[in-house]
Amino acid sequence: SFDDLAVSTSGLFGPARRHQLTVRAQVSFVTTWLAPRLQDFRDRYPHIELRVLCAIWADAYVLGGVDVDIRQRADADTDDGVELLHRDHAVVIHSPAHEHRYGPVRGAADLEGRPRVHVLGFDDLWQQLRNTHGLPDSGQTITVDTSISAIEIAATSTSLALVSERYARPALHAGRVRTSLDPIPMRQGHVLVRPRDAPEPSPEARIFERWLRDQLDAEESHPEPMEEPEG
Repeated sequence: SFDDLAVSTSGLFGPARRHQLTVRAQVSFVTTWLAPRLQDFRDRYPHIELRVLCAIWADAYVLGGVDVDIRQRADADTDDGVELLHRDHAVVIHSPAHEHRYGPVRGAADLEGRPRVHVLGFDDLWQQLRNTHGLPDSGQTITVDTSISAIEIAATSTSLALVSERYARPALHAGRVRTSLDPIPMRQGHVLVRPRDAPEPSPEARIFERWLRDQLDAEESHPEPMEEPEG
């Protein structure tokens, strides 16, 4: 019984290790961007045991605390305890099956009346696209709560999705989806959040944050090629 209790407690709070680091980020960020890069972090810093927690909503409670908190939020301006990592652009994506049913997307006017996926928390994106190109609010809509869900629906159905270009890259490179139209600026960006009453970051947290910035700087310096927009 004591062994079972120790295992359960360790699973909730993590064992008391000197170099354990807990990172929290959105599931879409972890799945599409962070996960493919974690082997590099492990190779560089094998003494740090990393615990990565995914959260859909930024304020979700986490047992055991968080050392590095990465969030995507609107109007990502810096203030006390917040450091801007990067701003984002959004792209319209669709599967080859979408073109087969509805025809190619040669311009914004071709989006009118076509089914689409809407991501909660990004209500301004479709509205921005409609306002920019004078499109009516038409087309059947599926609403989801994560960008990764929207990308998967777009890849496996005939619906359009409007998501962060950073999140869409793996599916684009794999040929599962295609782009339509040029990227549009997003109000949202990723930030590091530190509570005002939090203690100073641990040495392990500082190492991870520096590694994270280096990864983002390398990406900006040598951006991965993206598929040319259709049409």
